Amino acid sequence: MSEAAQKRRVFISHSGEDTWVARQIAKEIADRDGEPFLDEADVSIGAEFEEDIPQFLDTADEQ
Repeated sequence: MSEAAQKRRVFISHSGEDTWVARQIAKEIADRDGEPFLDEADVSIGAEFEEDIPQFLDTADEQ
């Protein structure tokens, strides 16, 4: 995949009470061929939360 064709990686930060809105934003990003990072969808249960987020942030195009 060429650099121009790579998906934009977008980190979605939100509070617990905004989870529904964050899900809608993630869906819109994915529908437009972006790659959203949403903690509840992208961090596995039992995973090292404190490691997964910085790893994605290091490669994210948008935060």
